[in-house]
Amino acid sequence: MAAEWWGEAAVTATCITNCLLSLSRSRCTPMQLLLKMKAKPHFLKPFGCKAWALKPKANRDEKFDTVSWDGTLIGYTNDMLSYRILWHSDLKIINSRQVLFDKNVFPTCPAISKSLGAMPAREEETIPLFHSNPILPFEEESQIETASNSPEDQVAEEVDSHPVEPVARKKWIYVQGFQPEKPVESSISKRNIIPGGRTRRQACFATASVDPKSHSMAMNSHDRQHWMEAELKEINNMKKHQVWIEHPCQPTDCPIASTWAYCCKLGPNNQVIEFKARICAQGFRQTFGVNFELNVFLETISFHAAISDPCVFHRPDKPGKPATWIYAHIDDLVIISHDPLVLKTEFERKFDIKYLGTAEFLLGMNIDRTPSGLHIHQMQYVKQKLLEYGLDTAPHSSCPMNPKVHLRKATAGERDELQNLGVNYRALVGSLNYLSVLTRPDISHAVSVLSQHLEAPGIQHFQAAEQVFRYLAGTKQVGLVFTKEPSLDLSANVDSNWGNCPNTRRSATGFVILTSQQVLSRKASRQATVSL
Repeated sequence: MAAEWWGEAAVTATCITNCLLSLSRSRCTPMQLLLKMKAKPHFLKPFGCKAWALKPKANRDEKFDTVSWDGTLIGYTNDMLSYRILWHSDLKIINSRQVLFDKNVFPTCPAISKSLGAMPAREEETIPLFHSNPILPFEEESQIETASNSPEDQVAEEVDSHPVEPVARKKWIYVQGFQPEKPVESSISKRNIIPGGRTRRQACFATASVDPKSHSMAMNSHDRQHWMEAELKEINNMKKHQVWIEHPCQPTDCPIASTWAYCCKLGPNNQVIEFKARICAQGFRQTFGVNFELNVFLETISFHAAISDPCVFHRPDKPGKPATWIYAHIDDLVIISHDPLVLKTEFERKFDIKYLGTAEFLLGMNIDRTPSGLHIHQMQYVKQKLLEYGLDTAPHSSCPMNPKVHLRKATAGERDELQNLGVNYRALVGSLNYLSVLTRPDISHAVSVLSQHLEAPGIQHFQAAEQVFRYLAGTKQVGLVFTKEPSLDLSANVDSNWGNCPNTRRSATGFVILTSQQVLSRKASRQATVSL
């Protein structure tokens, strides 16, 4: 390897040292003391060995393109979760977790900078010659004959007849280290710093919204006390309702694995209102009649699941019990009835429940009540996403998508331009899809078009997604309205274009089903076949 990679070798050696046990520090590794992470010995590989990093599908130009990049291992990332691979073809350093290694092959790695060459050789007289084949490269002033075709006795006579000549001095080759093109100054010009407001916003929201993935992560977080109280609350609820019966584990028993799931419940203004912890068992390993028995409480009080949606239950009108609908989402129930307190009393006989009164915020949706009906919107979610992507001050748009623009497949230059922005296009479109499915059918077609370019998005696709957000910025409170109507006339509207997709020449179709101008169902998608 070229001398330029000496710094990478030193950093790698430091990383390995931090993974070794320290007898003077409670038999722990420096990584465990600093990062609260245990070292993984199987993760370490020989420095400079051959490596093949998996190439993402977005970087494959054609169907039969290579699925990996050839490279050399030159280190690890700071979190010790990914490998740093030197890509041979472009001499670029890439980080990847999916890597295969050949520990017996150590390829040659040239220097990236052409200016990093060897300096002119200089003679060093004070260094003695310890070995006939020195480790460092050298050049001789005069070549010495070391091989002969004559027999051994003739060689011995020549050695005795000629005086021994002094060994020629060797010249050491000094390799110049990294040298900056200009003197390094303490003052750095702000013109050389790329503004990262967009990336900082996303990192801020990503860090603030990440829930713990394990018990150890929850106990090491800043909200350790809140998560501990949530776990104790969950365990007490399990014991109170006798969810399980404790008995000694027999050799014939097959225990079911379980884990903790954590979630921060947000309120209407995106503030944390509750820390929730749940014990999740691997239900797919259970057997009916052995691990559990079917016991549905709602069926015992005359509720029946709807055919169209198994999460919706209905009980017809009975004396003393008005007609009631229940929508169940995990442990949250929505009661729709003229007298919901009747069902509340029935539940309190069996469970300990928390009755929150009139529904105002449910699953990220705001529910506003007006004299004429209900208004369901997601204004708080729109504000959060506009602030996250730095579009809270962007000018508003009158429509979600320009009808004169047809998105095409992105070129390599457009993909690189989007990559330089540091935007997660897939997450951005996912946020829009979440809105369109719940309360914003007016952006369904725009989301359908943007979703067709998730594999290899370009700058033009990001600009189209920005326009959807600018449209949402001017229509934050727009949502679904359900009013009291004397009649329930059912109507359906459908429309389509004709071969507007420039890549596949397929048409797009959309429909909406209304009852008295209230949306019941809608869909916007590209047709499966090409129509002529």
